[in-house]
Amino acid sequence: MGKLRWLWLVGGLGLSLVGCLVLSVMLSLLLLADRLLVARLGPLAGISFLMAWAAPVVNPFLEHRPVLPSVAAYAGVLGLVLVGGGVRLALAPQVQDLVRDAGVSVSQAAEARKPELGSNREGFEALNADLFAQTRREASAGAQIVAWPEAAAAVLGPDYPTFLTRAEEVARDNHIYLDVGVAVMLSGSRDLAVLLSPEGKVLSTYDKAHPVWSAVN
Repeated sequence: MGKLRWLWLVGGLGLSLVGCLVLSVMLSLLLLADRLLVARLGPLAGISFLMAWAAPVVNPFLEHRPVLPSVAAYAGVLGLVLVGGGVRLALAPQVQDLVRDAGVSVSQAAEARKPELGSNREGFEALNADLFAQTRREASAGAQIVAWPEAAAAVLGPDYPTFLTRAEEVARDNHIYLDVGVAVMLSGSRDLAVLLSPEGKVLSTYDKAHPVWSAVN
């Protein structure tokens, strides 16, 4: 009878190639329990596994087949992750030297004006000014690192040097690391992420069209 219960459990996971793969991943994670709780509630691979495993657990219920063994196994592993992750957090050493960071995007007020501003030099300038104003506000609140979303700012190709100079000044005047996401409109466009130091110097420029460093220049 015990063997039948185990076969029933395996059947709940699905006797398919995908089901067998999921089962092997589960067993691997259980055998490597010391790696199961690397992050707060588990490593990314473990959390992704739990999300993927939910499907074969729910599927028998939708097909009106017995689900108790599958649910029990899933609940047991999930409980292990939650309890173990909670214990890990409780016992983690307290970090004293924290660095405040902030992410800023175009404000709702500026977003609402987009149709009025249009996709031109004046419109881009208004949106960029909003981003710089929010950056200064976060720096005044204590942020030491400020990041913008991808392509949050936009400039025409000839205006990019002026935009970069302005970004350098904001980073230097506020003594922050500033990571700006900017779309540079040329005959095509460039999607850049530029990291600036508290001294206002460009530390790196990432061009999404050229992800390999040797291909940038």
